[in-house]
Formats: sequence, structure tokens, C-alpha cells
Amino acid sequence: AFHSPETLYWDHPGPFALELGGSLEGVRVGYRTWGRLAPDGRNAVVVCHALTGTADVDSWWARMFGPGRAFDPDRDFVICSNILGSCYGTTGPTSIDPATGAPWLGAFPPVTIRDMVRAQHALSTALGVRRVRVRARVEKQTDDLAGPGLRRGDQRRHAVGVARLDLGPIGERLAGAQHVAHPRRLEQITRHRLQTGQV
Repeated sequence: AFHSPETLYWDHPGPFALELGGSLEGVRVGYRTWGRLAPDGRNAVVVCHALTGTADVDSWWARMFGPGRAFDPDRDFVICSNILGSCYGTTGPTSIDPATGAPWLGAFPPVTIRDMVRAQHALSTALGVRRVRVRARVEKQTDDLAGPGLRRGDQRRHAVGVARLDLGPIGERLAGAQHVAHPRRLEQITRHRLQTGQV
């Protein structure tokens, strides 16, 4: 799969425990950042890409970037990491199994959304993030689905959900668990929160 030349990599220290049992050795997380982390570590904006997406937020949400916009590198430290199990830089089925020296392929263990979020949280912590000001998410790869047990350890202040697909009957019921907004509306909400000091 294509890896953006701007992609950075972080190696998780030691085994990464999986929710369904077992663990992964040598987990590597591919990610990208924009802007600088403030000295107090509290200006982070974490973007969660779609399940089939990449961490190249500046490519698929280009109009969200820029001075005064939702993702402002002069103000924010924007982070987006590829999810665990991805083919865009984070450990997944095409990665090498340290035990065999061959790609995992079908032997790659099942991972959950909680595992994905825990890997993202570990990366953010390793980068020095102490407070996530805003967590913007696409589709259902969200920390809301990770459950309250994990969210207690997350220092986020605000979360904004974005769904780009039409909601069917099941989607309508799922939407009750999260805020669903059009990207343009997301920018309006974020700008309002910044102007009124809510972020």
C-alpha cells in the first residue's frame, strides 16, 4: 500500500495486549502531525480516520486546514495515526510476524476498535500529549465505541463526529450514540468553540 513520504513511525515498547486475548510484538504505528505541541502538551487535535482511510488528513480534508480553520497548524498540534491492522504504515496483516519472519496475512490476530484506540492513545502519550482539545472522527472508528472504561484515561475535552455516508435504519439508531455532522458544520462548530473559549 502507498505510504506518504511524510509518514512518521513509532514503535510500541514491549508486547501490545489485545482485548480478545494474546498480544502483538513489535507493534509499529504510522502517523502524521502538523503544527507544534505546546510546552504544556495541551493543544493537541486528534483526527481519527475512517476504517479504510489513511493518516493523510491534509489530503482528504484539505479545506479543514489553514489559519483560523478547524485544523490550524499555527494553533494546533494535529495528529492522525493509522489504525492497528491498517495497510498504510501501522502493524497489520501484511507486516512481518517476528516469530516466523514472514507476513502475518490470515494469521494476523483479530483486533477491536478498543485496541485501535489504545494504540492511538499510547502514541499520543509517547508524543507528550497531556490534553486532547478536540477529537474529530469519521464514521465509526471512534473512542465512543471504545467504552467508558477506556475513556476515563483519555484527557480529551471535546469530540466531534463526522459521518460521510447516508444513514440507514441501523445507522439512525447508532447515531443516537454520537454527534453526526457534515464537514462544513464541523468547521463551524470548532470555530465557534475556539472564538467563545470553549476549547
